[in-house]
Amino acid sequence: MKIEKNFLLENLTEEDEDTIEYYMTGSCIAFAVALKEIFPDYQIAVLLDEKELDEEVEYDFDFVHAFCYKDDKSNTIIDARGVRPQKELYEEFYDINPRIDWDVRSSKSLIDEYAGKEFYSEETYEYDVVDYQNAKKFIKKHSDMYKI
Repeated sequence: MKIEKNFLLENLTEEDEDTIEYYMTGSCIAFAVALKEIFPDYQIAVLLDEKELDEEVEYDFDFVHAFCYKDDKSNTIIDARGVRPQKELYEEFYDINPRIDWDVRSSKSLIDEYAGKEFYSEETYEYDVVDYQNAKKFIKKHSDMYKI
């Protein structure tokens, strides 16, 4: 039996909504890695803001958001907001020049690397393993929101 997304969203508490916002505004990598661990058939991708090349800048993009998708790369993504159409991602991050990197390394080594080590992007960012652990708990508690 498929549970309707609107029903699931209506049953979120204010605390759940705050948790979703938290993972949408800075800890999306922890959430994507937790999704990948819980749903091994998901893959991790990242949304980038593509910039015009500048001779002084080493990279031509800025990291914006990490999310998951199924192998078929349909127009469906999974992030803290749940399973949703890819177009919603573009609508949410409307003020960028979007480019998706579908080839992010998302094997067990990334999970191991994240849980206490570092994720490398334009700069090196260190994340607290608690974000990752709490994301796993939240996903398990609301697993119907994240299943395809």
